[in-house]
Amino acid sequence: MVDNGSTWINIMKNIFILILLFSFSSLFAQTKLEKGVLSSGGNKTTDGNHILRSTIGQSFIGITGDGNNIKSLGFWYSINKGINDTVATAVVTLPKVESETGIDIDVPLMLVNSRQFSGSTHTWTATIRFNSTILYPIDGTPECGQSEDCSIKISGDFSDSTGVLYNLRFKTMLGSVVSTDLVIEEFQWTENIVTVTNNGFFQLKGVCEVNGVYRLIYRSVEAGITNTFPNPAMSTINIDYQLRESGANKMEIVDTKGEVVARYSDLSNESGLYSTTKSVSNIPSGVYYIVLTTPNEIFTKKIAIQK
Repeated sequence: MVDNGSTWINIMKNIFILILLFSFSSLFAQTKLEKGVLSSGGNKTTDGNHILRSTIGQSFIGITGDGNNIKSLGFWYSINKGINDTVATAVVTLPKVESETGIDIDVPLMLVNSRQFSGSTHTWTATIRFNSTILYPIDGTPECGQSEDCSIKISGDFSDSTGVLYNLRFKTMLGSVVSTDLVIEEFQWTENIVTVTNNGFFQLKGVCEVNGVYRLIYRSVEAGITNTFPNPAMSTINIDYQLRESGANKMEIVDTKGEVVARYSDLSNESGLYSTTKSVSNIPSGVYYIVLTTPNEIFTKKIAIQK
């Protein structure tokens, strides 16, 4: 005996399942899911024919294009796979360098990444700009003449996928600035190679600025307050101190609240080792600090005065 009620319920269940399946199939047929990167944000760039998507980090590093090809630069100077694999690409970079004055340094112009590149020799030309008052070209690096803002032209041939294209040689000097950008103003290959350039930077070490004038700081001589006696002092205190640079110097005695209780301006203005005796008879008993101030440094030493 057939239960008509149960049969009707089963028919309704099947119809409901078919409706659900039809709805989901329609939904997926109308929805296109794009492959992408899930991150805290993103960006895209296009030339009308190509679209390149990237994360926020890649976007801020830079997405660039030449009108036909689009490329993204990452942290390791790589070129994004969005470029057609048949297109030759190259990334050319100058480094960040620092040095003391009077030193011969190497600044390599480097091919740090390339694609569809090795296997044949490629000829290139470049124009590099820098401040010539702190970088003086030597050992075959083209000279600047009398121009402070110097642009030099270099060229060469290269066949490897990465390496040093040209080794710039400089003598570092104390000039009108303490740092300079190393700018790749222009870089071209004789072939059609998509190229990205990254500028460098040079910083002088051991240099300070006093009243708009740059000066050298030589660290070969120690400086500071080397000795105080007697300690505790009663009426006078002997202070041994050493200076390593020329210029105006002063000495003060300061209490624990930062108040100056004595000031001495009769110090030498030349580098060297000195000894002086100062009166502390008018200073109450307590803990104090001797503060030696030179044009570019401050030295302190703790003392006690006991009456």
